[in-house]
Amino acid sequence: MQKFEFIVQKNEKILKFLSESLKSFRYSDFCRALKNKDILVNGTRIKRDVLVNQNDKVEVFLPNQKFKFEIVFEDENIIVFDKPKGVEVCDGNYNILSEYKNFFGKDIYAIHRLDAGTSGLVLFAKNTKAEKFLIDEFKKHNVTKHYFAVVCGNPKQSEVLKSYLVKYPKDNIVKIFDKPVPNSSEIQTSYTLAKKHGDLSLLDVKITAGKTHQIRAHLAHFGMPIVGDDKYGNKEINKKYKKTKQMLTAYKIIFDVDKNSEFAYLNDLDLCLKCKFDIF
Repeated sequence: MQKFEFIVQKNEKILKFLSESLKSFRYSDFCRALKNKDILVNGTRIKRDVLVNQNDKVEVFLPNQKFKFEIVFEDENIIVFDKPKGVEVCDGNYNILSEYKNFFGKDIYAIHRLDAGTSGLVLFAKNTKAEKFLIDEFKKHNVTKHYFAVVCGNPKQSEVLKSYLVKYPKDNIVKIFDKPVPNSSEIQTSYTLAKKHGDLSLLDVKITAGKTHQIRAHLAHFGMPIVGDDKYGNKEINKKYKKTKQMLTAYKIIFDVDKNSEFAYLNDLDLCLKCKFDIF
């Protein structure tokens, strides 16, 4: 059993108070705890949905609940999750940031983003000092992210792609240009061919300063759309592999941060996932 303790801030019924305070649990969990007399108000066990008042002490015992997202690494400064497809990092109603706070009651700070349809490693800071440091190191390109991408087309053995990206927020798309245009940002995407399987190729893609949809749009611009990508992909290939979701995953993070800082130990971390695409 897990024990949670609270000090009431305003007068309200106990079930409503608990539902608002512990959003990772269901309403039925609190009803069951009430029935089992596992809720205490000022040290007294209760069995009815009583009114609690400001400054009352509430204790509740609830069954152990497993956090929904896999934690790959955690220490006092950072936490790294293996984000599943279909989940936002910190946007929308259902995201890792809010689920962590609801479950553990603590704040964490997103250092970078992954598209909802992209799975894999995502990094958060656990304190504001680590947040500031890591954001600065990302800006200095001292953190490298590697992705596995399954593409159609004819990739070379290795290549460094350089282009210019323009974001169109209203349409939630980006466009790639070969030369600078107004409001464009220069981008660089490197890849190495890892394996081939029929008309598909597995690429090891590397970026340092990633822009919105960069890998998806950049590879598609050079004739290597990612399989399962509904926005920038190849409709015929996607139809052929119709049961396949977007085949892009962030599988590795490499730190090369300031060796004189207290965060230099991050350089020795082995943050790496195995390729999870069944076709390879």
